[in-house]
Amino acid sequence: SWTHCLGKLRQKAMEQSPAPKIRAVEWDEGGCQSLERNLEHAGQILSSLGRPISYDVIKQDVFKDQVPSQFQNIWIPLNPPYGLRLGDEESSGRLYERIGQWLREGFAPHQQRSGFILVPDSQAFHGFERKLGASSIKGIHSFTQGGVHIRCVCFSIAAGGS
Repeated sequence: SWTHCLGKLRQKAMEQSPAPKIRAVEWDEGGCQSLERNLEHAGQILSSLGRPISYDVIKQDVFKDQVPSQFQNIWIPLNPPYGLRLGDEESSGRLYERIGQWLREGFAPHQQRSGFILVPDSQAFHGFERKLGASSIKGIHSFTQGGVHIRCVCFSIAAGGS
């Protein structure tokens, strides 16, 4: 039957694809503890589905992190501080510019980077876009969180792109 064939194809694909390796970088001790708990929970769920994960939580400034060269396709979900966690809008704009530049220049040429970043205001978005490059932005989704308008900006930088 069709359902049986699909099940066999899924099983074969899961057997042939490597388990995901997660590398979580956070500068704050409390953030590291939250990451550990969340990754442990996700690992339990995925293991029960036959998809174990491995992960490392690294406590350091993300701008000082060097992603090992064996990782070629890197997915980067980013939720930087904003609003009360950061301070004023000007600081937010500088931080997001720095993140855009880091995504563009902070990786080996053979490493493709894609993911998303949560952006709180127009100044932060324009700074991020300016340093990342408009062609690397693949979509923008908007929502409200705690009364703050947030943009979820999806990005992708091809290997060799800098």
